[in-house]
Amino acid sequence: MVLDDLMARYRQRPVARPLGPPPPSSPPADVPGSSRPLVLIITGPPASGKSTLGRQLAPKLGLPILSKDLFKETQFDELGWSDREWSRRLGGASMALLFRTAAALLEAGQSVALESNFYSESDTPPLRQLADTFACRFVQIVCTASGPTLVERYKRRIVTGERHPGHTESEPLEETLSRLLDGHWDSLELDGPVIYVDTERQPLDHQVDAIVEEILHRN
Repeated sequence: MVLDDLMARYRQRPVARPLGPPPPSSPPADVPGSSRPLVLIITGPPASGKSTLGRQLAPKLGLPILSKDLFKETQFDELGWSDREWSRRLGGASMALLFRTAAALLEAGQSVALESNFYSESDTPPLRQLADTFACRFVQIVCTASGPTLVERYKRRIVTGERHPGHTESEPLEETLSRLLDGHWDSLELDGPVIYVDTERQPLDHQVDAIVEEILHRN
């Protein structure tokens, strides 16, 4: 199967190291100059506002943004969707694509924003490998909201059709809602600052400029 081959190659092949010293980074105008590219990690539970925040932050920082859903929904469109097991396989392939694409950008000295509901056990090692290979810096943003708010947002996305149907038709609703009620999401064990953003305290567009300032101050 195509997905099996992709995942096998991803697990077996280390991230390619640049030939010779890494090229000098040309950071965006809004990010303090450094020879080390920045990886901005935007994480949190489903329906916590990660995608919305990422779309607003990335342009202000001059960063391209990659997301798990970008790759997963493309695969849904090209390969179709069915049950939970298929969704999990596509999810694994999507993360493989996300990390490989990030490596290609970092190899060119390009800083990047990555958005997903990152899991410490599975996603910390490939991120550390990026740091070891490209000497990149990390800033984490963890989006938070109360359990009931996450559940209400998630249900609303289903009703309005905001979410790609491949997600909602392949993931058991009760299982997802049960996870959301906890409302807690851990940051990853990576070097660098961690910024927590409460996405129900006030609208995100009222917080973006302050978050940008905090990223620049703590970076």
